Amino acid sequence: VVAASPTEAFVGASQRLRANLLSGYDRGSFPWEAAWEANAAADRAGAGDGATPQRRGLEIELGINFHRVFAVDVERSTATLVVWLRQSWMDPRLAWNPEDYNNLTSVHFWVGDGSGPGGETSEIWTPDLELWNLELGLADSLSDAPCLVSHTGSVFWSRPGHFMPVCKFKGLDDFPFDKLQCTAEIGSWSHSGLYVRPTLMGDGYSVGGSETAGESYAEFRLGDVGAREKVYPPYPLAPEEDWPVVLYDITFSRSWQPYVRGYLVLQIILNLAAFACFWMPPQCGERMGLAITALLAAVTSELVVSANLPTASELTWFAKFSLTSLGFSAAALFQSAAVIYFFYLTSDDLTPNWVKWSKSKWEDWRERAVRKAPRKESDKVEVKSEGERMPSRTERINLEANDEGSLDENWNEQECKGECFRNNDSSPSVRLNIDSTDDYVECQNNGQEHNVAAQDTCDSSSDIRSSGGSRKEGKHAFASATSIGARIRNPPLPTREKEEHISTSRKTRTKMKLSLAQAAVLTDWKQPVHTSVHSIRAAPPRERPAMRSSSSSSPGSLRSNLGAWDSAQRRSFALDADDFKSKKQAENNLRWQQVARGIDDFARTVFPLAYAIALAVLLGGKNMGLKH
Repeated sequence: VVAASPTEAFVGASQRLRANLLSGYDRGSFPWEAAWEANAAADRAGAGDGATPQRRGLEIELGINFHRVFAVDVERSTATLVVWLRQSWMDPRLAWNPEDYNNLTSVHFWVGDGSGPGGETSEIWTPDLELWNLELGLADSLSDAPCLVSHTGSVFWSRPGHFMPVCKFKGLDDFPFDKLQCTAEIGSWSHSGLYVRPTLMGDGYSVGGSETAGESYAEFRLGDVGAREKVYPPYPLAPEEDWPVVLYDITFSRSWQPYVRGYLVLQIILNLAAFACFWMPPQCGERMGLAITALLAAVTSELVVSANLPTASELTWFAKFSLTSLGFSAAALFQSAAVIYFFYLTSDDLTPNWVKWSKSKWEDWRERAVRKAPRKESDKVEVKSEGERMPSRTERINLEANDEGSLDENWNEQECKGECFRNNDSSPSVRLNIDSTDDYVECQNNGQEHNVAAQDTCDSSSDIRSSGGSRKEGKHAFASATSIGARIRNPPLPTREKEEHISTSRKTRTKMKLSLAQAAVLTDWKQPVHTSVHSIRAAPPRERPAMRSSSSSSPGSLRSNLGAWDSAQRRSFALDADDFKSKKQAENNLRWQQVARGIDDFARTVFPLAYAIALAVLLGGKNMGLKH
């Protein structure tokens, strides 16, 4: 008989041990009674023989070695780490006497396709510990590996792979100076604490341990790690079955320097550039362009950074900074717009045109309502003597308004017979003859006369002249370009039969006003013309100039007049922002320019100071990155 070599004897012992241990072994079940008895014996030894121990499940020691941070997706609230997951438990069915197997104290058994019963290739039972807040389960994210079983029945199972929890991030409100904290929860998915009880293996975690561990040139680095046990209470129907878990608190430190260099400093510089608009003159077109550029840069920074953050209701530090910068950029833009507006403003006040239009419409409506209402005895005209009458209450109100310089549009055609003119030595006089038979406007300026075709100025005699008047009783009105909108009030109240006639006359006079303005411009539009009610007086018809018959002039003269009208129209309406039509507009503009300069002086001091205070408040928070 040939004796077996030591190597052959050792190999034979290992095969024999594996065959003996797996003989009749059921990898789909576990002898829970053995675990209960072992725990009860330990409880009796610690509390005394009289104590009644409570059944507790098999203790599974759990430990994780964190190798490095693989990825952190804040927008999807997930994290991926490279880990080595380690588990240890006792299986009494896998214990043996080393002396029976040539002092063999350990043996390996393969476990494939995850934990629990495993797949067809698994050889022994494994606990079904799972990541509860998982993006991907441990069976799919960790590699398959064999278990190491010692002769005491202790099983140690270590697997490398990815650890992928879904995180409820904490600390994101300090972005980009944040330290994110994610909590991972591991426990048995199908067995309560009565059967499986996960506990910590020592401290429950370790970090690094190899040359390849750690991060470099990464946005996130592994910070502090903590492990703790927690037991959820049992359901009322199963008072013994609580649910123990192991929690891992993982902290990620963000590299905040790229955000400071790429966004914060750039945004501060652009805001200061926007404040430079306050020192630029309003007539400089680049002022608005610079303010708009600063505003768009603030919006772009917000959009770029927001793409890396979850769309949530919580307000981060960077969102506060972006809103502050955006607010100051928008304020600088609005300030520039306001300064330019006031710099070129020529009106008397800030009342919008639509308000003035609405007010005039309201007054017209009330006036029409008064006219349509039945007149009282006090409003009737009282006859003082033959050929003379006393003014009524309405007429007295109208006369008082006329004395204050307000002229009504509904002027009295019967009282303005002959020529109305203005004589002022200090400014050029403009005389406008409006006749029912002569379609022209006469403009007299220091002895020089010009005939302008004014077909739109004068309408038919039925629209302008009063009833009972002759053709020879022409009407002449003298006004200037700045007083065309004057209103002459008509004291007598018209009857209901004349309302349609008055409406037609209003349309004719509206056309007339434009022609009067065009004719007045032909004198010397650059010189201011002042007109008041007291400067308008009647002139006898015989003082009409001889050039009044321009309607029968030659075609050449008509073309000359049309050319002069076209030139005057261009001079009157094609104006720049610095041009003024009257001395009043120039005076108003000087007043508004003072307002624009005041706004600029205020903004040069207040805006930079307020922005510096806002930055100091934001950067002086207790959780800012400079303290990290």
